[in-house]
Amino acid sequence: MTRNFTIVYKPLWFLFVFFLFFSAIAPLHAQYASVQFKPFTFMRVIRTEHFEIIFPKESEPSARLLAFYADDIYKEITSTLGIEVPGRRIPVTFTPHTDRFNAYYSSLSRPHIVLFDTPMDIEWTTYEDSLKYVFIHELVHAISLNTRDSGFRFLHRIFGNWATPTLITAPAFMVEGVTISFESQGGFGRANDPRIKQYLRQAIYEDEFLTPFQASHAFDAPINNSGYWYDYGGLFSFWLQETYGMEKYAQLWQSMGSVFPFSFSVYRSGFYRGFNFVYGIPFLDAWNAFKDSLDLGNLEENNDEVLPVEYRFFLENNRFIADSTLTSNGKNLYFFDQTEKKIQIFDTETERMQGFYSDNLSYDIDVSKDGSVMLVSGYDYFGERAFASVTEHRTASGRKTGRSFRGLYKAKYFRDGVVGIRSELHNNCIVYENFNGNSEVLFRGNQGLVFSGPR
Repeated sequence: MTRNFTIVYKPLWFLFVFFLFFSAIAPLHAQYASVQFKPFTFMRVIRTEHFEIIFPKESEPSARLLAFYADDIYKEITSTLGIEVPGRRIPVTFTPHTDRFNAYYSSLSRPHIVLFDTPMDIEWTTYEDSLKYVFIHELVHAISLNTRDSGFRFLHRIFGNWATPTLITAPAFMVEGVTISFESQGGFGRANDPRIKQYLRQAIYEDEFLTPFQASHAFDAPINNSGYWYDYGGLFSFWLQETYGMEKYAQLWQSMGSVFPFSFSVYRSGFYRGFNFVYGIPFLDAWNAFKDSLDLGNLEENNDEVLPVEYRFFLENNRFIADSTLTSNGKNLYFFDQTEKKIQIFDTETERMQGFYSDNLSYDIDVSKDGSVMLVSGYDYFGERAFASVTEHRTASGRKTGRSFRGLYKAKYFRDGVVGIRSELHNNCIVYENFNGNSEVLFRGNQGLVFSGPR
């Protein structure tokens, strides 16, 4: 059972002016991206009860698969949250002409979803079915952000999707939290990822657990994980649903269809005031209880020296080593240093460092057996389209050798060539490609079998 909320504390004209001002300066939570297709791309459409699935010929398998279950997912989510997306069918567009995985929802000027028809990296997190659960994530955005009370429903009939109060009322950790909690209902997804829970537990142990204001993306928090509002929001929303039930959580989102009174005390204003209204407890009490639910407690302190002085180089120099870029050869350690945006070579005997600059789109490296050359996996861009590429560099100078592999992810040296991942729309496969350019598929994935990078 769901309840409709009409919570209006100010005259309607005030809400109208207030909303137009904020929507004019910035749509705070809508995600935007410019997607380009190959020239002369012809689009096709599959119409279901609630969607227009738009796709080029290459994405027809993905589009037909999505059409099979999209309406059922829509009905399940709308009935759970008690929120409908007004108007005509929601456009969902597939683009297979980019190699970098992503998806987004935009509410302006008409609600629409874009899915990049490329495989995701399962080392980021794990979905039972990547296409299905990425769609769920973006569809929950489309539904939850369209919550409106009677006043805003009236404005919506006049001004369309510009009358979207959640662009003001919903903090970032709730915008992403609701999507992550729904993508995690089946036991997969980020709310069930032990690694993400460990991030927050580490923050508790180091006394750096973020406040709600910090987790709302209102300022740059002093941590390296730029997506902290996903982690905090996803686990917090999941915790709310498990602790107080989904009906209360749905009421919370329905209440965000109104604008609450402003207060100079952050946690008595806006969304936080609405939370107190729905749950009957101050928001900070709930946040602290959520924090306590993650705290491992009773951890033994280890006063022994963990890192002898000779191995403190990276700690004392504030080096931040990117995930999946650490490799070694003999006495040398190779890694991507995000602090200086360089691929670094560290001599463990002399503690001397040398390196060469790399762009932010490099994410993986591998070194040959003799240590003379290195593979750097990353992306090249043509306009807004990303292309996976692997280039080979000399470790002594950083200069390119002229050898490269297009369309390959996370390449590693193997015999007289490399082994890596190639995409097949939302699926991927493990391939071997020799230095003459001949390629062979070793293992082929499917919707239920996705490969990580070779080791």
